[in-house]
Amino acid sequence: MACVGDQVDIRRGRNAWVLARTDRDGANRDQVIQTAGAFLSRVLGPASPERMRGLFDVIQSPQGPEGTGRFFIGSARPVLITAFQADSPQSALAQMPRLRGEIIATREQCETLRAVKAEAPWFVVARFDWRAPLSSAPWPRRAVDPFGIPFDSQTDNDWLLLAAAHQGRAKAKDSSLAKEVGDELRSTGSSLLLWAGLAVAAGGAIYLGAKASSKGRRRK
Repeated sequence: MACVGDQVDIRRGRNAWVLARTDRDGANRDQVIQTAGAFLSRVLGPASPERMRGLFDVIQSPQGPEGTGRFFIGSARPVLITAFQADSPQSALAQMPRLRGEIIATREQCETLRAVKAEAPWFVVARFDWRAPLSSAPWPRRAVDPFGIPFDSQTDNDWLLLAAAHQGRAKAKDSSLAKEVGDELRSTGSSLLLWAGLAVAAGGAIYLGAKASSKGRRRK
């Protein structure tokens, strides 16, 4: 397979994506992971058969391992996200993660060769079990102008899919955010303050995602 029609296929079972993210907003790793959930909700939500997309798509599950974001986005359940930043522009290419499994498509196969605007880019690896028939999505990318308005760009992207792979059957048991939050509340005896904290984090993800490039451009 390849980047046919500027689209990426999403196959039933375990998918793995490598994305690049700008560093112009000075985000730390936790913020990168949280905004990755917001970005992927724009891609995987609409690609889901029932287009299950909304606020809860950008809320992390409290059951995510340390250093890993755990999200439920439409038919992608769960989505496990890790991130690290390249040491320098010179070492970025060598440090880009390599995916195992069958490579579905890479950015180099698309008709337009795109790039992320960054000094030392962040690399985000998203692994998710797609619990729906074969689907596809416009090649994942996002750029916003200084006013926060999205536009299509070849070189000034804030997010960009670099490569996608299929790794066979689903690896994780199906679940939902509501179930995992409920399990957490029961196991810890916490109150609904946990939900409030998650909602605040979700709002932060949306805000940071919208400002990812506008802040960097103002610094020029």
